[in-house]
Amino acid sequence: MRAFVRWLGNRGRRTWSDPHCGQVSTLRPECDVLITQHHELQLAEHDKFHPGSLCNAFSFRFENPDAPLAKEIVVLVPIHPAIERQYVNSCFYLLKRNAGDFRTFRIVFDSSGDAPPRGKPHPYRQAALAKIRQDMVERYIGAADWVAWVDADIVFYPPDLLRTIVERADGGIAAPMVVMDGVPGMTGQGENDGFGPGRFFDVAGFVENRRWARFTEPWFDQAGPVYSLDSVGSCYVVNAEIYRAGARHVADPYSVEFVQRGLKWTRDSLRLNQQKHANSFTEHFSVCQWAIEHSFPVRGFGDLIARHARS
Repeated sequence: MRAFVRWLGNRGRRTWSDPHCGQVSTLRPECDVLITQHHELQLAEHDKFHPGSLCNAFSFRFENPDAPLAKEIVVLVPIHPAIERQYVNSCFYLLKRNAGDFRTFRIVFDSSGDAPPRGKPHPYRQAALAKIRQDMVERYIGAADWVAWVDADIVFYPPDLLRTIVERADGGIAAPMVVMDGVPGMTGQGENDGFGPGRFFDVAGFVENRRWARFTEPWFDQAGPVYSLDSVGSCYVVNAEIYRAGARHVADPYSVEFVQRGLKWTRDSLRLNQQKHANSFTEHFSVCQWAIEHSFPVRGFGDLIARHARS
């Protein structure tokens, strides 16, 4: 398997390749990257990305002509400019374990875009988050057969996860369940508004009948382990033709209405959104709804688990 690294900055592009993928190799473009035999990505001199960096985006490309899936997938990872290096390292390591299953496997980390407004509740964040994702789709989709979204702070999933959900997607959108790392009741790990170790994490992203997912099982009303959903989030694959045919990441209409009407987000809002028609969703909702309206399935799989970092 061949690997290529590309930094996307204001001074053009530079490419590094290593046909062996096991030797230590060093690249020194605008920022430093070191790939070791332990698959660790290190950002030299700076432990964090910084706004205005020349290296606000960088990509990796793996080629395997003997892969089980003769497909190209691009994995898009939006990252905060101040992300801790450990999450980038972990994200890269987990994705590289999946790379050999595809003929072409691209990974793009990108910290571009305007951040959501600080101190504002969930509905106010959706327009900015949607624009970040849509810009990444338009910038990096290329000739990919599949687009995968993986949040940088997801810290564990199986080494064949992306191949498995592509094979199960039936040409649509598919996701594992996303739970917070750890087990319920871990010492020193408190809960925040229902979030906690071992509980469902992306409750707003995973939606059934316009209700957010529950923190504890049963997460949905359907028996499972296969769930037909209104939306998924955090870690999922999309048939690239869905984007090419017109699906776009935009703020969901319920979040837009919430903001326009100046509605109040209360301490009960999250709980109520899990019990009845929610007052807002996520930046993933618009793409999933477009898929459903055009007869593409949107499914979550209860027998596949991705673990999000504890927060």
